[in-house]
Amino acid sequence: MQQYKYGGITIKGISAEKAANVLYDIRERHSKDDVHVIVKEAKLTTHPFHNTIYADNEQIAAYKHRLEIARQIIKSIIVINEGIETRAFLNVMRNKDGELTMNGREAEESYYMDTDYCLKDEELSNYQLKRAKEEMKYFKKKYSNLVALKKVMDAIDELIAI
Repeated sequence: MQQYKYGGITIKGISAEKAANVLYDIRERHSKDDVHVIVKEAKLTTHPFHNTIYADNEQIAAYKHRLEIARQIIKSIIVINEGIETRAFLNVMRNKDGELTMNGREAEESYYMDTDYCLKDEELSNYQLKRAKEEMKYFKKKYSNLVALKKVMDAIDELIAI
């Protein structure tokens, strides 16, 4: 028997299993889980996803969308130095006590800093290394069933151990 849990956004009052079943139903009716269909169907106030997707009024939603576009602009800038490509800016999150955190849900503030600065500052460099290791663990967990990636998984194990 399959079990479900949320791995990101959660829908208040709805189990991960029920959310998955809603998505399976949409895929069955439309041959795929298309975000446009999900948003359209969620307009109905009786839809299980309505309060999550339409929690904000249009003005707030538009502002949040603009913030997301700004984040995408920041993330899209790549520095090429001697043929090596690197993101120009790295995300930094701090909790209410001003401490660095990797948990976006507990982050009181989130901002981007110049990659070179982050890597020269010991605290920020260690923070970015820890975040990179967490992303590798997530990648490994997500793709652990792909036997063709065994060498990659082994390399991740070695890197995480550093």
